[in-house]
Formats: sequence, structure tokens, C-alpha cells
Amino acid sequence: MRVLCFGEVLWDHIEKEYHLGGAPLNFAAHSAQFGSESSIISAVGKDDLGKKTLEEVRKVNVKTDLIALVPQPTGVVEVTMNRGIPSYEIVEGTAWDNIVLTPEGEALLGESDWDLFYMGSLAQRSASNSGILHGEILLRVKARIVFFDVNLRQHYYTREVIEKSLPHTTILKLNDEELPVISELLYGEKLDPLALFGRMKSLSNRLELLILTKGPEGADIISEKGLQYFPIESDVTVVDTVGAGDSYSGSFCFSYFHTGDISRSARFAQDVADRVVSQPGALPDYGEAIMAESRRIAEGN
Repeated sequence: MRVLCFGEVLWDHIEKEYHLGGAPLNFAAHSAQFGSESSIISAVGKDDLGKKTLEEVRKVNVKTDLIALVPQPTGVVEVTMNRGIPSYEIVEGTAWDNIVLTPEGEALLGESDWDLFYMGSLAQRSASNSGILHGEILLRVKARIVFFDVNLRQHYYTREVIEKSLPHTTILKLNDEELPVISELLYGEKLDPLALFGRMKSLSNRLELLILTKGPEGADIISEKGLQYFPIESDVTVVDTVGAGDSYSGSFCFSYFHTGDISRSARFAQDVADRVVSQPGALPDYGEAIMAESRRIAEGN
């Protein structure tokens, strides 16, 4: 599976410790942990933290040749935890707000054999990022799955970002707090997941799935066949939820690409997310049971 992501690479500063993060990078790293070939189009600063970032990205088996070095400082997000639930203070004008294509990136845009392309809403907050994504990348990259993560942070989202991204989208992800916000933003009313999926289909004839994560209540997955509810069936102690949604996204897409089975993919994704919330940081070790199941999925068993 060949995965190409676009968006932020940054550091989450959580309780005096720094953790490599950013939803697109987390997605790429989770995909890589299952053996996928993962690349990310992003930017870091020409500073010591930028150098460390590239070193750490390589350690999680994500390719760095599409990460540009730019004059702006490498991104840091201040994360405050309240009973395991994070809130974010996102600094503007950092490197990932100023993504440019490396020569390698220019060459790769014309390739037609990407299996999955990932984009989020947060990285589109800057006009330059939005321009390069919609003016170049989405016009030239062909992928079987285009995953759009509506990742609402502070005030960094607009109706235009959602409406420009949806026509390219095959799998859309929201959480239960984002659902009413997006529904009101696009249609001026609060819609249930099925109704929202139906309305969004009019903007994207490629849309196959809407994934609605609901924290401790599990997830809904909506397709043309209707809504399937997947409750959480395990009892885990939550350490922090940073990166849990990204782990769910990455593992679901990995399984869905290989199997096309929504139910199996949802169960696998929940197992991975449970493992992530039980440990600190967004990219913990999965453990042998999860890795064994990933191998079975990849082998078609």
C-alpha cells in the first residue's frame, strides 16, 4: 500500500514533554507501522528542531524527501490535558503553514499508482497551502482512496475549505463534536449522520464512507447501505487521547484497502485506538496481537 499525505508536521508539547505529531504525520506513521510505504508533503524550519524532526520522522519509517526546509520555525503546539482530553494552542506562521514542493515532490505528483492520498482541514488554513493543494496536488495525484480528515481546531476552518475538498473525497472522517458544526456550516441546520452523508453525496460523487468517531461510545460508519454502529467492546484505562483519531483513521484505511470489509476494518481500527489511548503520545508501540492481525489483513487472511 502506497500512502501520500499532505499537511502539518509538528511537535505536541504535552506536560513538559515533546511528542512528534500532526494528524497527517500520525496517519502516515500508523500506515508505515503496518508496512505501508508512507510519504508526506510538508515543511519544517531550518532550525535545530527541524533537523530533529526529520530524524524522528525517519525513525517512524515515513519518507522525508517531500518535506521542504523553509525559513519559518518548525511548528509546536501547546497541548493542555483535562482528564485525558486534549485542548490545543496552535501557533500561526510556522513552517507547516508554508509548504512548498521539493523537486522530488514535483516529480512524484505525476505518478498514478498511489493507493491512498490523505488531506486534512487544518493544513488548509493558509492561502499558500490551500493553493498548492487544490491548484497542483489534487489535480495531478491519482489515488484509489482520498481520505479527508475534518480536523477542526480553534477557528481554523471555513465552509470553502470543506466544499473545495469534498469533491475529491472517498472517505470522510468527523468526530461527534465536529458533526453539528460542519452540518450547520454547510447546510444551516443540524443533520444526523445519515442525512449529512446524503447531502454531501451531492458535492462528491466519489464519497463512499463517512466515519463518525464518538470517543468512548465507539463509531458510526455510513455508506450507501446505511449506518453501522460499532461500540467499544474493551475496557481500557485512558492515559491520553492525543492521536487516537489518527490511529483509527490509519488502521481503518489500511484494513479497508486490503479487505473492503467495513466491519472488520472498524473493529481493527478500534483495537488500535484502544492501544493508543492507553499509552502516552500519538505513536506508541502497537503490541504483537495488533501486528499479527495486520499481517493477516495484508495477506488476505
